[in-house]
Amino acid sequence: MATIPHSTAELRKVKKVQFGILSPEEIVSAQKHQMNNNSN
Repeated sequence: MATIPHSTAELRKVKKVQFGILSPEEIVSAQKHQMNNNSN
């Protein structure tokens, strides 16, 4: 597992978290998009 170097960025509290539900078609579309981007 790769280690991530320490960041000097300021820490802030999370203001909002939003979850959603994807349809099966949206999941397949996102997977195809990701596969196309990984082939570069």
